[in-house]
Amino acid sequence: MKTLKFTLVILAIAGCWRPFSWTSLIKHTLYNAYTLLIISLMYSFTFTQFMDAVLNVDNPDDFTNILYTMVTMFAACYKILNLWVNHERFVELIHNLTEGTFKPVVSVEIEIRRKFDKMIQNYAMCYAILIMVTCAGHVLLSLLTNFRKRQLSFRGWVPFDYSSFVIFCFTYAHQYIGVISGSFVNVACDSLIVGLLLHLCCQITILQYRLKGVINGQNTLSDCVRQHHHIIEYAYATNARFTRIIAIQFVASTFVVCSNLYQLSRTTLNTYFVGIFAYTFCVLVQIFIYCWFGNKLKLMVCILLVSHIISIDKLKLTCTIFMIAGCFRPQSWTSLFKRTIYNVYRLYVISMLYAFTLSQVIDVVMNTDNPNDFTDNLNKSLTVSVSCYKIFIAWLSYKNIAALINYLTEEPFKPLDLGEIKIRRQYDKIIRNNTLRYTILIVTSWMSLILTSLLTDFRHRKLTYRGWIPYDYSSYATFCFTYAVQVLSTFHCIVVNVACDTLLCGFLMHICCQIEILEYRLRKFLCNQFSLGYCIRHHNRIFEFARMVNTRFTQIIGLQFMASTMVTCFNLYQLTKSALGTNHVLTIIYTICMLTQIFIYCWFGNRVKLKSLQLTNSIFQMEWPIVENSVKKSILIIMKRAMTPIEISTIYILNINLDSFVVLLKTSYSVYNVLLQVPE
Repeated sequence: MKTLKFTLVILAIAGCWRPFSWTSLIKHTLYNAYTLLIISLMYSFTFTQFMDAVLNVDNPDDFTNILYTMVTMFAACYKILNLWVNHERFVELIHNLTEGTFKPVVSVEIEIRRKFDKMIQNYAMCYAILIMVTCAGHVLLSLLTNFRKRQLSFRGWVPFDYSSFVIFCFTYAHQYIGVISGSFVNVACDSLIVGLLLHLCCQITILQYRLKGVINGQNTLSDCVRQHHHIIEYAYATNARFTRIIAIQFVASTFVVCSNLYQLSRTTLNTYFVGIFAYTFCVLVQIFIYCWFGNKLKLMVCILLVSHIISIDKLKLTCTIFMIAGCFRPQSWTSLFKRTIYNVYRLYVISMLYAFTLSQVIDVVMNTDNPNDFTDNLNKSLTVSVSCYKIFIAWLSYKNIAALINYLTEEPFKPLDLGEIKIRRQYDKIIRNNTLRYTILIVTSWMSLILTSLLTDFRHRKLTYRGWIPYDYSSYATFCFTYAVQVLSTFHCIVVNVACDTLLCGFLMHICCQIEILEYRLRKFLCNQFSLGYCIRHHNRIFEFARMVNTRFTQIIGLQFMASTMVTCFNLYQLTKSALGTNHVLTIIYTICMLTQIFIYCWFGNRVKLKSLQLTNSIFQMEWPIVENSVKKSILIIMKRAMTPIEISTIYILNINLDSFVVLLKTSYSVYNVLLQVPE
C-alpha cells in the first residue's frame, strides 16, 4: 500500500503502527512486545520526571528546567497510547483514501495523487531530519559535557543508587532512549496528521478537476456531489480522531515555550543555552505545521468555492477597483458606520481631484500666454476634469449602477444549466483579463511618469504639473506636501478612469454574453427543451438592459470623447514642438493611454453591435423549418427585431464603434493642423 508509505514506516519504527503485511500471530506478538517496550520506556521516564517535580522541585528555575521535557513526554505518551488503542480506526481512515470516490480514475487524477504523495513524503522527511538532528546534537553535547562528569542529562526521580559506572550508564541510556522514542512518536503522529490533511487537499484538487469535467460533459454532477460529501465526512472523521491529540499538543507547546523562554532569559550563552534554543525551535515548528496545513486545507476549500461554485457577485474585480476609486460603496456595507467611513473616503477623493483640477484651470486662465503652455496644461486638466465628472456621476447614480449589476444575477439573465454557466464563466474570464490588462497599462504608465518625475523634477524642487498654488512652497516640507498632493491626485484620477472604463466595458461584454446565452436557449427550444416565450422575454430584457446602460453612461462617454479628441491633438502638437527626451517619451505614453481609453469604448461598443446582428444569422442556421407555423412567426419576430443592432451612443448623436474611433482620430488631426497655424 503506497498511501502515506514513508509516514507509516516512521510510525512502525516509533511502535505506533504494526505494518499491514505483518498478519501472522508471531509477527503480531513481536510487534506488540516492541510497542510495550517503547511505551514502558517512555512512561517510566515521564514518571521519574513527574515524581521529581512533586518531591524535589522547590523553585522556579528547577520547575521550568524539568517542565519542558516532562510536558513533551506526556504529550508523546498520550499520542502512542491513542494510536495503539485506536489502531483499527486509523487503518480505516487510510484505507478510505484508496476506495470509492477518493480513488483516482484517470491519468490526470493519478498525477495529482502522485504529486501530493511526493509532497507528503518530502514534508515528513524534512520534519524527521530536523527533529533527529536536534536529538543527535543534544546527545552529542551531553556526551561531551554531562556524561564525562557522571551527570544525567535530565532531572528525574531515580529510586536507586546510580553512583557505579555501569548503573549510571544504564540510567543515562534509559533517559535518552525514552527521549528519542518520544521524539519518534511525535514525528510519526505529526506526520500522519499532516499527511491526512494534505490528502484532503488532494481530494479537493481532484474534485476541482472533476468539476471542470462536468462543465465539459466528461463527468456527472452527482458524482462530484458525492465526492464533496465524502470529503466533508472524511474531514470530520479525521478531526474526531485527532482532536484530543491536537488539543494536548497545543497545551503542551504553550507550556514548553513559556518555560523555555524563562530558561533562556536566566542562562548565559553556553551549550545549555544552545540546546534549549534548538529545542524551543523544534516545538514551535511542531505546532506551526499543525496550523500551516490546517490553514492550507481551509484555503483549498475557499479556492474551490471561488473557482467552481457560481457566485452571485459578478464584475467582482471591476467593482473592487470601483470601490477603491471612491465611486461605489460595497453593497454589503449597509451599517451606518461603514457607510459613513466610505462617504468620508469618497469626499477625500473628490476633494483631491477637484482641488487639483481647480489649480490647473486657474493656472490656464491666469498664467498661460502662449500655445506651448496652453497645450501643456490643458491636456492634463481635461483628463482630471473628466475624472471629476465620472466620480460625481457615479456617486449620484449609485443605486442605478447597483441595480444594473444585480440584474445580471436575476432571471432571465441568470444562467440556468451547465451550458449557460460555461458561457457565463467564459465571459467573466474575458472581462477579468481585460480589466487586469487595462489596469496594468494605466498604472504602469502612471508609475513611469512618477518615477521619472522623482529622478528629475523632485531633485530640482520642481512640481510635476503646472498649477496655481495659493501659497509659497519654497520650503522643503511645503514643497514635499504639494508634490505629494499632486501625485495622489493623479493616482486617484487614473483609478477613477480605470474603474469607470472597465465597468462600462464589463456591462457591454455581459450584453454579448446574454446574446450568446439567448442563442443557446433558442437551440434548446428547437430541441423541445426550452420555452419560446422565455426566450422572447430574455431578448426583450437584453434590449432594455442595453438601453439602461446607454442611459447611465451616455454623458460620461460624450465627455470622454471630447476630452480624448482635445488631449490627442494637444499631445500631437506637444510632440512636434519638443525635442526627443524624457518629456517626449512620457507624452507618447500618455497619448497611447488616451487612445487606448477611447479605443476600448469603441471596440466593445462595436462588438455589441456585431453580436446583436449575429443573432439573426444564428437563428437562420438553426433547424427552424421543422417547427410549426405559429412558432415560425414568433421566431421571425425575434429575427426582425435582431436586424436592428444594439448600439451604444453618446448623447444619442454619435454611435460608439470603430467608425467613431476613426472619426475621433481624423478630428484630432484636423485640430492639430489648426494649432500648427497659430503663431508662437
